[in-house]
Amino acid sequence: MTSYKLNHFTIADAQALAGKAADITEWDDDDPEATVTYPGARVIGIIDRTGPYLVIETSGAVVTDAATGERLGTRPPSAELRIGFTRVCEVAGVRDPYRPGDRIALAETGDPHTRLRPGDEGTVTRYQPKPGQLDVRWDSGSTLSMLLNDGDRVRLIAPTPEAGKEAGPASAPSLQPAALEAALRQAADLGRRHGRAAVNRQACDTGTTTREACQDLPDGIASGDPAVTGLYEIPDLTACWDCDRASLAADLQLPDGDPAADQAADANVGAARQEFWLEAARLARRLATGTGDETEDEDGPEPWDGEPAPGWQRQDISDPATGLSRLLSERCQTCILRSGDPMHLGPERTAGFIRQALDAGSYVVCHGTLTYGDFPGYGPAICRGFFDAYRTSSAALLILQAGRRLTEVPPPGKAEEPGRDAG
Repeated sequence: MTSYKLNHFTIADAQALAGKAADITEWDDDDPEATVTYPGARVIGIIDRTGPYLVIETSGAVVTDAATGERLGTRPPSAELRIGFTRVCEVAGVRDPYRPGDRIALAETGDPHTRLRPGDEGTVTRYQPKPGQLDVRWDSGSTLSMLLNDGDRVRLIAPTPEAGKEAGPASAPSLQPAALEAALRQAADLGRRHGRAAVNRQACDTGTTTREACQDLPDGIASGDPAVTGLYEIPDLTACWDCDRASLAADLQLPDGDPAADQAADANVGAARQEFWLEAARLARRLATGTGDETEDEDGPEPWDGEPAPGWQRQDISDPATGLSRLLSERCQTCILRSGDPMHLGPERTAGFIRQALDAGSYVVCHGTLTYGDFPGYGPAICRGFFDAYRTSSAALLILQAGRRLTEVPPPGKAEEPGRDAG
């Protein structure tokens, strides 16, 4: 184990980790008294020009109180996460990127005859670094080896613990990966139902269901006006909302103390709060226009903000200092286009958001930058994941790039840095 003081992790240290896996710990961006540990993270790149950054693939993370060692929570898996050199505080268990017992999922293979499909899972039985051959016992029964040097790609789901060590809480839930994914998706679905119910209950309690009372609510919610958003109490997992962590774990049939319960709670609360504001604006819009509060919109799934959305949901991405359109410099931790579905939306719901944006020739706004989200004062910005995937397919993005009208900003929660031109 190697410990580092702030700013003492160097480019030489990073180069020694290139192509390896390790248990990497950094200081938490959001809480200077907490650390975040990524068990078995694979080091997949180094960015030296800006940052500099260590680029890793993770199967999840554990957030810990640096003083007491108390576990504070977990983070979802990430296919590509950047860690600033200055924040690395500990590196342990450096090893080959794959070991027997690691759980992996197929990302891509060039074998035209296999029945394996992206997302299929298996267990590593052997790794040969020189030829880049990864032998896998696939859950489907296949034993097809992955030729990593020839273009086959897999992603790590859960590293096997070192001999004599127990697996960390982020990498050893009681559920198998497929069952865990199903539980997190169920938790998010329950959260969305919870968020919708919370809006309707508060509308009845506060008397804001008259047409007059709803005239200014849609714009107020979209702009994050405290005079409007302050009318509502945001749902969480406490007994006062008739749904606490224990009851959620029971609904999902998770035992007490199971690490998956923390992940489920995060998925539930995130989905509940997102759906809460969407439902609040939907209800206000229907009542303000006199269409009644029982009729659902007939335009298909609600977009993940952006220009295809109705007027109440549009978000101004203009940078007040430069007048350019704001674009995230990297994907946020819970980008809907990250592998593993970190927002637990499900493929159909995610595809609906993307399809609606592309059909309108527009873009998706990062949910973390919404004026009614967790960072209401940060300012809306285009989702980096959407930009990277559809920059040549969206008419709006093509125009913004051609006119050099984009400026990059870091994701909310990251250290502020000056915007720089993009495209």
